[in-house]
Amino acid sequence: QDFARTIEELINSGEVASSAALARRIHRDKSTITRIIRGQLIPTATIIAEIEQACGRTLWPDHDVQRFGGP
Repeated sequence: QDFARTIEELINSGEVASSAALARRIHRDKSTITRIIRGQLIPTATIIAEIEQACGRTLWPDHDVQRFGGP
């Protein structure tokens, strides 16, 4: 969900023009991006890497281990 929100924020902020523009950058169908945003598709590591490379930064959330009850 955090990754989907981050993608949506990229689009809403204008950093990426649209879901279609992002899809073109990673050579995927627009439905891939819209389904991720809607929570209908869990992105593979490959898709995550493609999106991060296209945006030039890390987008996958870096959660603190303690959030999940770790040491």
